Amino acid sequence: SIRRVEAAPWPVGSELDYVIRLRIERFEGVSPEEEGTEGEALVVATWDIAAGADRAVLARGTTEYRAPGWAAGDYEGLVDLLEAGLGVVASDLVARLEQLRGEAPRP
Repeated sequence: SIRRVEAAPWPVGSELDYVIRLRIERFEGVSPEEEGTEGEALVVATWDIAAGADRAVLARGTTEYRAPGWAAGDYEGLVDLLEAGLGVVASDLVARLEQLRGEAPRP
């Protein structure tokens, strides 16, 4: 299980098991070109997980989340869909960390 997370810059002397580098490539609502059709929320994140001590890359990945149902102009709805997309990114990272640690993935 994950006991603690440190954000960069982490405290001097921290002993890190893993370092996650996360880049959000897309985080937006995509409007339909045709009037009267619904758009979608789009989150694309690339990431890698490195060993804490030597920073050797242990895993790389891309998470893409598309959610239909966004009506252009409904920004509150868009925020909800984008938040769900970030949850998917976090779930992918947790699953990969559990694999690296040899733990059974959570359901």
